[in-house]
Amino acid sequence: MARVTGTIGEKLARCAGYSVHGPGGDKLGKVAWVRYATRTDCPDTLVVRAARSRRVHSGTAEISTNRVDEVDPALRTVTLT
Repeated sequence: MARVTGTIGEKLARCAGYSVHGPGGDKLGKVAWVRYATRTDCPDTLVVRAARSRRVHSGTAEISTNRVDEVDPALRTVTLT
């Protein structure tokens, strides 16, 4: 698992709307919002709306930020391990 550093934590705090990609490059969806639970400097989970779902509050999944490999603000993407 990738360790979430302060720099990644800061980027994750501002990643709502970013596309989320799996390790193979497949698009999983977009970050709907981030959720804090145990820390104030880094979100604990990303709530991701599935790529094919357009309905409000359906088709979402929570993904631990421990699975984040890279956050690219220029491309507005989050890549998972």
